[in-house]
Amino acid sequence: MNSVLQKKLAGLPHQPGVYVYKDARGDVLYVGKAKDLAKRVRSYWQSGRSLVPDKALMVSQAADIDITVVSSETEAFLLEASFIKKYRPRFNIILKDDKSFSYIKVTLREEFPRVLVVRRVTRDGSRYFGPFLSSAVVYETLGVLRKLFPYRTCDVMPKRPCLEYHMGRCIAPCAFESGRAEYGRVIADVLAFLSGDTRAVVRDLRAKMAAAAVAREFEKAARFRDQIAAVARVTEKQHIVSVAGAHQDVVSVVKVDGVAGVNVFTVRDGEIRGKANFILQHTEHADEAAIVQAFLQQYYTQVMDLPREIIVPVAVLLPQLDVLVTVPQRGHKRQLLLMGEKNAAQYVEQSRVSWEREEHRARRGLRELGEAVGVPGVDGAGPQRVEVYDISNIQGYEAVGSMVVFVGGMPAKAEYRKFKIRELKTPNDFAMLQEVMYRRMQHVKDWPRPDLLIIDGGKGQLSSVKKVLDELRVDVPVVSLAKREEELFVPGRAESVRLPKDSQGLFLVQRMRDEAHRFAIGFYRKRHEKAQVKSALDEVPGLGPKRKRALLTAFGSAAGVRAASDEALERLVGKKLVATIREFL
Repeated sequence: MNSVLQKKLAGLPHQPGVYVYKDARGDVLYVGKAKDLAKRVRSYWQSGRSLVPDKALMVSQAADIDITVVSSETEAFLLEASFIKKYRPRFNIILKDDKSFSYIKVTLREEFPRVLVVRRVTRDGSRYFGPFLSSAVVYETLGVLRKLFPYRTCDVMPKRPCLEYHMGRCIAPCAFESGRAEYGRVIADVLAFLSGDTRAVVRDLRAKMAAAAVAREFEKAARFRDQIAAVARVTEKQHIVSVAGAHQDVVSVVKVDGVAGVNVFTVRDGEIRGKANFILQHTEHADEAAIVQAFLQQYYTQVMDLPREIIVPVAVLLPQLDVLVTVPQRGHKRQLLLMGEKNAAQYVEQSRVSWEREEHRARRGLRELGEAVGVPGVDGAGPQRVEVYDISNIQGYEAVGSMVVFVGGMPAKAEYRKFKIRELKTPNDFAMLQEVMYRRMQHVKDWPRPDLLIIDGGKGQLSSVKKVLDELRVDVPVVSLAKREEELFVPGRAESVRLPKDSQGLFLVQRMRDEAHRFAIGFYRKRHEKAQVKSALDEVPGLGPKRKRALLTAFGSAAGVRAASDEALERLVGKKLVATIREFL
């Protein structure tokens, strides 16, 4: 068990809730519920306890844990089910069989949408309904839909009316203009029915049943009666999954020793589908209303899918949001707010522990680094501003340089900088580093002055950068970090410096080096992909800049253009040019 997990286990509350185990990459391993979170979660590590094999494997992979505090065992049970649906962790029993849940999918991106049963939800522009706890409910729902709405069921649109049309179960948009014109209304009715708006459907069925009874068509009236009963059964079973159909966000705020924490519960279809926590800075003298107002304004201007209602603890004014903001005083909504406050308080406490631990490690790492390379800093605190440099290229192609900045041992991402290598087209890390350093030192007066420069590389890279600094008469300490042996090279020292394997100084330097490498690689990949797209499409004869721009806007890349259908390409560039594009791509 790592130290992070140990400290979180020690701070668990004796309250009901849901716990989520995560691995070292942050992937969810397991979701569980507990009447007493502290007792339940710690029991996994009790000495002498025998775990079943899958739980033992889960515990061995666990690197972190997240908890959600609730008010009762019932709430823990419901929230556990919602989180399992959301995360689908591989160590939960329900995920052993991926067929546990079913969804109804309406393929809205197709010209004439279909209604399908699927096991997974993907972001493909379709509309999904569910999940359904029983596949029997799904197929009963589809059975009702097929009787009520004449939508198409074919995988590939035929060129003439099929048997479904002749049986009255499809309006044949494939063949008739009237069917094409009416098909949108059919799908709109399907969406309304699946969204729970069944009253109009039932009214229509009752009217048809009454008319059939008056006409003494009793068999036909019985079919309508059975359809009404089927609608009632489907609606009732759907409500078992989504009781109230609420579409809300519940925003709770707490303030602990001047630190404000926010918990947001996402309630969709009457269930808590997600939770998010935030820390707000500079709130020492702000009251609760000001904190809520600032959070809503900053957060919901970035949210694409606004809820119908935002539940908050105090009244605020948000004229720019077309959403109902309510302040409940009692009832279920008030209980959700109180539950959110518990989670916000827990998050603030955990964050404080994390900050203090990380800041302590950073300070210790800077002291150890400063002592090792001869940059003691003020009062022996080590170098407070460190800049780290890396080069990324393949045989000199699209070469880039990166500068990342750490202040007080923490990344200052707003001060990161990227450099396109301009002077060289052949691989030469030494010369590329010199170009980057020349350009950086042009800003020696308007950018903050570093206490230490770290170069990714060995003695050669260090010598090339030191030459630039000497030439420009810039007196800034510089060292290099070689990857293979994790040794530091310092100008004027014959022997390299090796920090102890378990020292915070080494961990900090490695983190800095890895961050510079990540930043450089990300920049290189973007430039490389852009160059590939440009060269691939520029080779197509007759493809001008406007059409090229239209293709990239529609399909995103040359690969997207290559994968597009002929019909989709024809709409943008014409039939003649499609053949040319196919030939060249």
